[in-house]
Amino acid sequence: RSKDLRLHSMRVQAPHADALEVSAHLRQHDGSRAAALRITRRRGQWVVTHLSIALRPDVIHRAGWISPLVD
Repeated sequence: RSKDLRLHSMRVQAPHADALEVSAHLRQHDGSRAAALRITRRRGQWVVTHLSIALRPDVIHRAGWISPLVD
């Protein structure tokens, strides 16, 4: 289908041993989208701690700090 969002490219970096930063270039029709996330090791588990998605050039959604390991 022509409306499908497809991964065009992805880059992964490790700023230190307990974090990964991922950026993705997504294609849909003739347009591009971007996504970025940070994955951090917390208490022995890998969790997504930040997420940003640009759905349109004028709109960026940020999830900010995510804390799924709440006691």
